[in-house]
Amino acid sequence: MSGIDVSMAASSLLDVPIAEVVPLSVSYANETWRVVTDAGARYVIKIGPLGLEAKWRSAHRALALAESVGVPVAPLVRSAPHAGLLVRVFEWIEGQPPDPGALGDDGVRRLFTDLGAALRALHAIDLDAFSSRLDGSAPSFPRWPDYLEYRLAAIAARCRATHALDEDELNRVCSAVNRLASAVGDHAQPTLCHRDLYAENLLVDLAGRLVAILDFDTAEAWDCAGEFDKLDRLLIPAFPGARRWFDDAYREGRPCPPLWDERVRLVALVEALNTLPNAITAGWSSDYADDARRRMRALVDLA
Repeated sequence: MSGIDVSMAASSLLDVPIAEVVPLSVSYANETWRVVTDAGARYVIKIGPLGLEAKWRSAHRALALAESVGVPVAPLVRSAPHAGLLVRVFEWIEGQPPDPGALGDDGVRRLFTDLGAALRALHAIDLDAFSSRLDGSAPSFPRWPDYLEYRLAAIAARCRATHALDEDELNRVCSAVNRLASAVGDHAQPTLCHRDLYAENLLVDLAGRLVAILDFDTAEAWDCAGEFDKLDRLLIPAFPGARRWFDDAYREGRPCPPLWDERVRLVALVEALNTLPNAITAGWSSDYADDARRRMRALVDLA
């Protein structure tokens, strides 16, 4: 959309004149803009296709649940169709993504203590079933292996459609997923997982305190191990000392959950496999698919 289109959409949803619009990012499913009203109020506008309305209803439910247990978020102000698109307005939260070079030791301690506490609260939410949607628009399953069987069938179909893997390798990966799911199924419980935790989806203040977790669009009802793929690969390793502070706050002195390594490995394998057709369909750099294949093959060898 052009800046004029965004200004018109924001003015329509907020019912106030708009003084400024600034593009922030374009992702797989969203355009994101900062808008400023004539009165100086600031908001974030996300714009995407109407076909994703069910997914975003689920995201809004996840956002509300997170806010209800004290997780810092950017609250949703309004969501409505406009000019054939879905437009969402969120409160503007002052902060910036964490920078490993700028935080320092105290900032890392504050951020990962806050993040560990926030995820502890998020994962304490008891949900009735595992599902890819929190609004009831997708099938739900009382057991983790049953959900994963359903999810794996859809991922495998997209892998075949995009020729992401040959059939023998795809079958090996699916067998490994099924073995791990069977082993850990009695220990998994459905809870709210954000599933997209990396630096750009966090905001901190100048002292490193966590002021918001952003973008709940990929949040689902998963086992709590579902949180740790990007967290362990992309976020914690970038900040020296972060693991200690995060684990202390997240575990709060409790022992590691049963079969934790296997549960985390299972999620990482499913996510790596899922990345392959996504990367091909979206036309991402081949580096994404190549990295996912490397991770997937290493995880299959461990399964």
